[in-house]
Parts: sequence; C-alpha cells; structure tokens
Amino acid sequence: MSRKLFKSFGYKAVHIIVLVLYSLLLIPILLNYWDLKVYGAWIALYAFFNLIQVLEFGHGTFVGNEFNRIVHTQVDKAKALLGSALRANLIVGFFEIIIIFIIYQFGFLRYLLDSDIDDREVAIVLSILFFYRIIMGSFRGIIVRILN
Repeated sequence: MSRKLFKSFGYKAVHIIVLVLYSLLLIPILLNYWDLKVYGAWIALYAFFNLIQVLEFGHGTFVGNEFNRIVHTQVDKAKALLGSALRANLIVGFFEIIIIFIIYQFGFLRYLLDSDIDDREVAIVLSILFFYRIIMGSFRGIIVRILN
C-alpha cells in the first residue's frame, strides 16, 4: 500500500513540476513575442477556455474517486468505468467545441473580448485548445489512475 502511495506522490510531483515550469516560462516567452494587448486577449481567451472546462472536471473527479474505491475489489467494474469515462470525455470534448461554435455564431466572442482581434481567429484558437483537450488533456487523470 505504501509503495503505491509513494508512486502516486511521485506522479503528482512530476505533474506539479511541469505545471510550475510551464507557468514560469510561458509568460516571459509570450511577452517576448506579443505586446501587452495581445497577451491580455490571450489571458482572457485562456480564462474562457478554463471556465468551459468545468464540464469535464466534475466528471473526471467522480471517475477518479470511484475508480480508486472499486479497483481492488471489483476489477471488471473498474475496467468498465474507465471505458465509459473515455467515451464520456470524447462526448464532452465535442460538446465543448459545439459550445464554442455557437458562441462564435451568435457573436458573443466579440462581446467577451472587446478587442480588435478577429473573432474567427479566436474561435479557431479555442477550437484547437479544446481539440487538444480531447486528444490528450482530458485523459491524463484517467491515465494517472491506470498507472497507479
């Protein structure tokens, strides 16, 4: 039990280190190439991206907790739970992209950003971010559970 706990702490430590380095290094890199106005629009865009992701955070937390609860006693049920979680992540990811499309079609992006940046470009960037989440990001919590 303690070996698995230390493995879990190790995975989490690597995750935290990567996030800290990402946070510390990204700002100077972006400010080197962007002016403050573009960087401010990026921060607003990324905050909007994080707000929409709330849909999948609750589900990911539930799946992780349920998996940890049953993995040692009901292995088949735990496998089924992971399979259903992967399908749910794909469905939610595509739902998030549809939300971006609807927000773009109704012109809410121009209202949210209040900037001279083309809202079509903003919709494309948001779609790329959510597509990345579908491909890799939303599965990381499930992958960590499998590794443990």
